[in-house]
Amino acid sequence: MKTHLLVVAFSVAATSLPAQRDSLARVRAFIEQQTAPLDDRRRLLRDLLRPDSGTTRADSSFQRWKAGYDALVDSIGRRLQTETIQFLIDPDGAIGQRVRSSRGDMALDASTSARAVAESLLALLERHGVHGADEEGDMYYSASAVMLRREAGPYLTRPLQDFIALLALEDQRAVGGDGALDVSWDELMRRLAITDRLVTDHPTVIFASDLRQRFAPYLNALLGDWPNSSGFSHEHPRILLDSARRRLEHYAAEHPHTRGGRIVTDYLSVLKANNWARTDAVNAFLAEAMRRAESP
Repeated sequence: MKTHLLVVAFSVAATSLPAQRDSLARVRAFIEQQTAPLDDRRRLLRDLLRPDSGTTRADSSFQRWKAGYDALVDSIGRRLQTETIQFLIDPDGAIGQRVRSSRGDMALDASTSARAVAESLLALLERHGVHGADEEGDMYYSASAVMLRREAGPYLTRPLQDFIALLALEDQRAVGGDGALDVSWDELMRRLAITDRLVTDHPTVIFASDLRQRFAPYLNALLGDWPNSSGFSHEHPRILLDSARRRLEHYAAEHPHTRGGRIVTDYLSVLKANNWARTDAVNAFLAEAMRRAESP
């Protein structure tokens, strides 16, 4: 641990209100300074895309622009990975918990005021085209999909517009993490259907690899293979839950001709042949299903 940074974070949490405000003001100024190059790069985007608006050439130009933008966000994100900033921007994360423990605070969760500060800093980052999200206790940064939809969306082809709109949904509320679903099953199937249609109808688009990286885990969740949102009973033999079976049958009926729909139909056949139990044959199918989902 970087002890000197932890001391700074501790001081932010423990000193007087004016001192906390001063520390927060310095952090906000630092973020403004670091994100200024992103603002400059975004100002070029519309002029870059406008001449080829609505064509695959615009999509290609956007993907090249985004590669540079992503690299810049990654570089800035690394500079934001100080314990002081992480404590302020992610008070419920690993560093926030460590600071509370070091000062003898028995509270497991951050205070309401600490969360308000974090929300204000995350909103500041969003205004500069950066999305921050906690993943397993650490904060990670990426290009804001809400910004991309606003700035680039009108100039892109419809498939890429739809994909960026999906990414914006994920920014606002991710499907899940740590093998657990954080949205309703209906919402999962809605997002799966979006990616399924795109994968089926536009398999060679320039963003196909990114698209399949979203499609495959969505499908895997519907198949009941997420460990903390499993579609099978916990006792042995593990039997497919009735609710999971109904979801699979509904999806197969609604999407009979998509890649995902065909995989789900085949899955139901394998499950039925195995008396709806999670046997070695079902496990082998699940592995094969992911290969089918991820393949070009």
